[in-house]
Amino acid sequence: MKKILTFLLILILNFWFASFSKAADLTKLKSFINIIVSNKQWDTIKLNELKWTITSTLTLAIEKTKDLPATNEKKKDLLEILNYFLTTVDEAIENSKEVIIEEKKDWYKPNINTTWHWQLKWEIDLNKDVDVYVIDLFDTNISQVKTLQSKGKKVIAYFSAGSYEDWRTDANSFKNPIIGKKMSWWDEKWLDVRSGNIRDIMKKRLDFAKEKGFDGVEIDNVDGYTNDTGFPLTYDDQLKYNIFLSKEAHKRGLGIALKNDVEQIAELEPYFDFHINEECFEYNECEKIMPFIRAKKPVFHVEYDREKKDEICEEGNRRGFQTLILPLGLDDSFKIDCKLLK
Repeated sequence: MKKILTFLLILILNFWFASFSKAADLTKLKSFINIIVSNKQWDTIKLNELKWTITSTLTLAIEKTKDLPATNEKKKDLLEILNYFLTTVDEAIENSKEVIIEEKKDWYKPNINTTWHWQLKWEIDLNKDVDVYVIDLFDTNISQVKTLQSKGKKVIAYFSAGSYEDWRTDANSFKNPIIGKKMSWWDEKWLDVRSGNIRDIMKKRLDFAKEKGFDGVEIDNVDGYTNDTGFPLTYDDQLKYNIFLSKEAHKRGLGIALKNDVEQIAELEPYFDFHINEECFEYNECEKIMPFIRAKKPVFHVEYDREKKDEICEEGNRRGFQTLILPLGLDDSFKIDCKLLK
């Protein structure tokens, strides 16, 4: 059946090329492409084969028009059909992948007493006496993940889901219209989280975390709507994006932490497995985090002011947080675990 559909599409395309059809037939051809590509019998592998076959056919046809001026209607129509086909088949391929990804009900969910280590710079000490490591998705290799897991640790991958970092290996995937203003505190730029391109990139990052064997992910910079990003992001834009990230992580069997975004915690808590918070004590926001504690989900809490150690630890321990006082660079140069100061 798939071979018949492919042959039929090639036959119709060749007839269209030969007949030099006009705009009305172009619309009909698009409709036919849509019918063929959306057929439920295609899987990801067969869709990629179809993409290669039809793209080759269209490319050959375009090659025959190389001597025609760019304004030639037939040449313009051929390019339009090629672009339409590629867009349609790529969308079908993504949809087929989502069908293959099993909707898993079992993923890592830390409990309220889970201890943790957070380090994003320099060499990682693999011998910390904690339950969970939160470390960088890109800078951590598979061997390190496996070593930690062999010691009974769970490993969480940190990545930014709301900012552009030009040193990341996938930096070329980001296009200028979705890159906004520079952040005021880091050498990063905000992203337009309404963009489908951003969602595709984040799906690939989640795939990367899964491939490396991580147990879960920490998504950073997911409160752009409260900042001057250069985009008119709304509360609902952010809410939809963060829920999207949670669902995509869970599809892959990954636990997921909500990072900061305290104003949306009441609505987002049901979608997330734990919370990572920076400086709720400093900004008098700790009460807003309590929905996670009431749901018996852990709060991994960090402050950076060692001078306020006693006050911070008293507050964190009273609320049931897993509170650490760390260097701002998260380089493991020092660490104060408030649970040890009880």
